[in-house]
Amino acid sequence: MNRPVAHKTRRYTLVEILVAMAILVIMMSFLFQFVIGAQRIWSASESTADIFDQAQLVMELVENDLQAINFICDEDYPGHSIPMGVQLDLNGFLTNKLFFVTTDLAGSGSVGTYMTLYALSNNELSRYVFDSPIGSYSPHSFYGFDPIAYSGQAANYVAILTSVEADTTLKNVIAKGIESIQLNFLPSNTASPIPNTYFFKSVPNVVKVTIVAYDAQAVERLISTGLAVDSDPVNNKKTETARTFTKLIFIR
Repeated sequence: MNRPVAHKTRRYTLVEILVAMAILVIMMSFLFQFVIGAQRIWSASESTADIFDQAQLVMELVENDLQAINFICDEDYPGHSIPMGVQLDLNGFLTNKLFFVTTDLAGSGSVGTYMTLYALSNNELSRYVFDSPIGSYSPHSFYGFDPIAYSGQAANYVAILTSVEADTTLKNVIAKGIESIQLNFLPSNTASPIPNTYFFKSVPNVVKVTIVAYDAQAVERLISTGLAVDSDPVNNKKTETARTFTKLIFIR
């Protein structure tokens, strides 16, 4: 006589279920950390690429302008000088203006020689082309200046630059998120007839440009949420995304 076989069902205990859930949670936390880390790396890489592209644009534009520069020393051609100058702080950083005369496309569509000004203000680098009268100054009032020998002419020249910068119709913002620009000129043959403004005695052979830039879009997104411009999260984002770029520009 065959007896029925009783099959005993194996059930998980509460302890085993809790252990399995704990292991699952730990594995999921590792997975989430990996995904978050990958997202941060991707975001940082994308941000760095955007900043790199912007810095390269600035470098190429400055290089093209400097290589097309027009400079005439007043000692060589009295009354026909074409000056070049820069405003720097004690550490050699561009505090506000880099100015020179170069060949550019005028607003009328013709190629001519005009004064070009780079101005750094509120972490924005702007480019101005002076091809029209500003106040009482004529379009080509920069010809014939001898700012090195005469501080009064240097002050007048800076006044022209101030008038140019105040004209928003001439302003072209070429880069945002520019924290600082350092310029090193070789050879550094300059004179400073008025404080912090240096006029060149000759065109330098090499210009070393160092730009510190941050992710302006990321900073603007934080500010758009209501954060103050000088708040800690905003400053931390600037520090976190800041990158340094350097380029040697050979002029002549």
